[in-house]
Amino acid sequence: QQQIFLLLVVVVLVLLYWYCLVGNFYPMLGVIFSSI
Repeated sequence: QQQIFLLLVVVVLVLLYWYCLVGNFYPMLGVIFSSI
């Protein structure tokens, strides 16, 4: 179970990092994805 928890943490961090990149370089895409 702990491995699954760590995997979820990694996925969340990657999504946050990707969201920041999208929000910085592609503001329109960031708005679209944040509205979903």
